[in-house]
Amino acid sequence: MLTLDLFLEGQDWVAGNKMTVADFSYASSIATMIAAGYDISPYKNIQNWYNKAKSTMKGWDYNEGGAAKIGAILKSAQSG
Repeated sequence: MLTLDLFLEGQDWVAGNKMTVADFSYASSIATMIAAGYDISPYKNIQNWYNKAKSTMKGWDYNEGGAAKIGAILKSAQSG
């Protein structure tokens, strides 16, 4: 996470100044991590980018549904 946070310093998106498939890939992974209980608050660049991604990406609600399901499975596996 630290590497991504440092990489996002001064950039709007993961691969530069335009949203690309890389942003969709990272956003879905991070959404799942958050749903599983991972705290991204120590990573301010990721937090800012993630909030922008959520408000910009069309169809975000579809991603959140899947992330919540996978996150629940991961939480269950961690506690078991």
